Amino acid sequence: MLGFNHPENFTVQHRMNCSVLDVGGRIFDSALNTRTGNYYANYSSRLRGYEFGSLNDASESGYNPVHTEGFGVNVTEVYNPLSAIVQYEYTVSGIYYIWNSDVRTWNPTLALRVMNASTSLIGISANSIEYYTPQHDPVFLALIIRDVAPGVRLYAPIQHRSFIGCAEDMQFCNPSTKLCTGFIAEPNSEVIEAGGRLGWTKAQVKEIIQPYVQALTRFHPLAVMVSARGASGLLASAVLQQRYSADLSEEQWKLEVRNMFETKHTAVKFMLDAHATGAGLESIPNLRILTNNPEDGFCKKPLYVINTSEPYTSIRFAALIVTISLCAADSQDVKLADLDKLTPNVAMSSVGSEWERGVDVSDPN
Repeated sequence: MLGFNHPENFTVQHRMNCSVLDVGGRIFDSALNTRTGNYYANYSSRLRGYEFGSLNDASESGYNPVHTEGFGVNVTEVYNPLSAIVQYEYTVSGIYYIWNSDVRTWNPTLALRVMNASTSLIGISANSIEYYTPQHDPVFLALIIRDVAPGVRLYAPIQHRSFIGCAEDMQFCNPSTKLCTGFIAEPNSEVIEAGGRLGWTKAQVKEIIQPYVQALTRFHPLAVMVSARGASGLLASAVLQQRYSADLSEEQWKLEVRNMFETKHTAVKFMLDAHATGAGLESIPNLRILTNNPEDGFCKKPLYVINTSEPYTSIRFAALIVTISLCAADSQDVKLADLDKLTPNVAMSSVGSEWERGVDVSDPN
């Protein structure tokens, strides 16, 4: 019933489309001797601002643009080229805008707003990283030749900062009637209100759809996860050693956003599993122990019970995503081997024609 991104029989479809954004016309250098927050431009260096729309004051709801001293209100990020000299790893940031929502960290320009979707802006800097071979990926572009020793040639990044824009939306469907809601930026009460129109009974809406929407209320935009993980979330960081990087793919940025999407869905699986099976142990946050209290989880007859006295436990459930749909089944009749066959495919498709050079990271296999 509750397949997630299952191409043939899904209840929830999540789409994401990402593009490398052109910084042409969006770069502005500060005056000399300008101080902005913790950044300072001295006599030989200027701060560099990137204008993709203003930052938003996260402490207040609604539109509260942040004025960046020395640049104005529309500067999204400020970069200090001098700081790159001592940065031996990537710098990664993420900010987001949710359509028709007061919750945001970014007020993007109109061209970067996608109707009924959440938009994330991901910034990546290579700083002082150098590569053993030329890099042609648009985000990790490194073609500046540096002959550091006789017979030793390295390649430095061409641009200080690169940006990827990602738009996400979701759709809820009734696989029995093949009726769906429109695409929305995030789960909300409209999905519950649409239950009758999609052919769900009142009992199904109460016992399945409403708890499912509640479980997905922490389905944050991609930028939230990216910002929390930082450089550790990049695949490119895995081939970096003492600021020198091995060769990257010519489509490295596509590999990165695919990995970000899949990582986010791993978190969603744990989120749904936690909601279905109830409270966990504080000492082992990722381990869920079922209790006899039916209010702890909405699965009244859950699939599995975990008991352990070991301090470290590694458990793999290939299809936790279907826990909710199967929670009424007799646990003795459902084997984990059968669950492996039910693992939904990750499906991603395009959102909005405004995103040039977009990538559809669907995996038909």
